Amino acid sequence: MIDQIYQVLQLRLAAKELRYSKIDEYVKFTFVFKHLAPQAKELGIEPDYYDPDTSYEEDARAYLNAFLDMTEHFEELIERLEQ
Repeated sequence: MIDQIYQVLQLRLAAKELRYSKIDEYVKFTFVFKHLAPQAKELGIEPDYYDPDTSYEEDARAYLNAFLDMTEHFEELIERLEQ
């Protein structure tokens, strides 16, 4: 269980870094939907998000925002476990 929590925290860190990064929007989109989202799904995390279908950037950001909102409590949980 602790292992999965740390995996979620690693994905959160990647999501936070990616959300407003200046990397190419297609690279960001590809990373989010080919790597981050499948890993999250394996951990049972499937955020419900609105896909604006306007650009790669907006699609990726919509997923990242939903993922970060859904997993926000993991950081609090790990802090409690470390006490």
